[in-house]
Amino acid sequence: MIGGRDYCGTGAGVRNMGFISPAAGKTGTSHDAWFAGFTSSLLCVVWVGNDDYTALAHGLEGAHVAAPIWADFMKQAVLLPQYSDTNEFTPPDGVQIVKIDKASNLLSDETCPDSFDAAFLDGTAPMVTCDHPADKRNLLQRIFGLGKSGN
Repeated sequence: MIGGRDYCGTGAGVRNMGFISPAAGKTGTSHDAWFAGFTSSLLCVVWVGNDDYTALAHGLEGAHVAAPIWADFMKQAVLLPQYSDTNEFTPPDGVQIVKIDKASNLLSDETCPDSFDAAFLDGTAPMVTCDHPADKRNLLQRIFGLGKSGN
């Protein structure tokens, strides 16, 4: 997540847990589970594991055990005056944010039904736009999935 925008990956799930401030984060799992994330005013790392270096039970991953703890903590932390002034992140020089179509991984335009923001070094973003046909169905057809979207 950068600047309040969800990109992709397991860290994006903290938005579904109610944490809405601009933040960035990363999960991790090997024999333990962790989530490291930050806002413009606070860094927090949550580690869940055994102190004898034995593996956690199968299926316990950073996204499922550490990220919820992080989200709960950070939701409370940003209510405190010293951590409440969270700001959007600005991409550094040489980095551009573009909309990408999830289906094709090409540049998204108004005809792309599902897209996300992604960061690229200048000159490395896709140059070709997705080629989804315009959806000419009426509102009820789109809601109920009726008809063909390109007709």
